[in-house]
Amino acid sequence: VIAVFTVDVRTSDSAVVWLADGLPEMINGKLARVSGIDVVSPARVRAVLLRNLLTRQKPLVDSAARDLARRVGATLLARGTLGRDGGKLVFDLTVHDVASGRLLQNPVLSHTDALALADEAAARIVSAANVRSQGPQLATLETSSLEAYQHCMRALEAGQAGRVTELQHHLDAAIQLDSGFITVVRARMGMAMGSNDTITVKRLRETMQRFMQRATEYDRLDQEASD
Repeated sequence: VIAVFTVDVRTSDSAVVWLADGLPEMINGKLARVSGIDVVSPARVRAVLLRNLLTRQKPLVDSAARDLARRVGATLLARGTLGRDGGKLVFDLTVHDVASGRLLQNPVLSHTDALALADEAAARIVSAANVRSQGPQLATLETSSLEAYQHCMRALEAGQAGRVTELQHHLDAAIQLDSGFITVVRARMGMAMGSNDTITVKRLRETMQRFMQRATEYDRLDQEASD
């Protein structure tokens, strides 16, 4: 059970300040799609912070934050500080075990885009949660590999920025980690078709057939139409 607390912002830049509440909301939205974990509602987190008269102007020490997380039923606590380095957002994320106080993750994440930052933060929190039964089950991505999921997110970011070589690299890396990751297989197949790379198209179509049971109904129908 994960509680994502509000973020402390190290800048007065109005373009960043709104992320004190916005970034946790984005992260919660990503985590809500992962089976095997539950997310404490932002409303409950805000309520317990308000009841204890704690604001972003008075940062919580770790022990006090864990106590509040315990009150809302969380077993893991995610929080951090956010700043800007040039054109990039920099998020110093910590994930603690509420019962023991053990620090499970403390990465410093950097992205130009807040959504990409939330994706990466959510992936690190899932890793800390150590969901081992079948791996993190990401409803719309359908992979059991955290690393493949991370490559997929980086591929999406590269594609949006027009970095084609980087896009292909991350798609290939995701497929190597999880050949049945239908979302990236189809994306890579689309790139191969666009460049008339018939050998890769044939190989990926065979891969699709082997793992078709993992495809969504939409993917199956769309692939049939494409074929």
